[in-house]
Amino acid sequence: MLEAVIDSPAALAMLPAKKEVILGGNSTAAFDVAGLYKDMHAIAAEAAALDVPIPGMQAAMAQVMQAIGHGYASRDVASLTPYFIEAVNAADRQPRAESLWKA
Repeated sequence: MLEAVIDSPAALAMLPAKKEVILGGNSTAAFDVAGLYKDMHAIAAEAAALDVPIPGMQAAMAQVMQAIGHGYASRDVASLTPYFIEAVNAADRQPRAESLWKA
């Protein structure tokens, strides 16, 4: 699937260069997660000053902060893709409240 996106006209110019990181590999961070959070924080502060609600941004910031807490601050932002995939997969492996009642 990633190859199809990379080869499409809609692909971002940097996508081929980030392929290895997206697939879980390591690379030198061109734009790190800490920098992303800093920029998000600046946007959120401006939105707050203008009294503009940004619930989507706040949710995204919470997720990025979790990634930072797991050691992703100095990693390239493309590393968030495998991080979020693993976070979703880990959440899916957690027992649900309904299943606890049936046990």
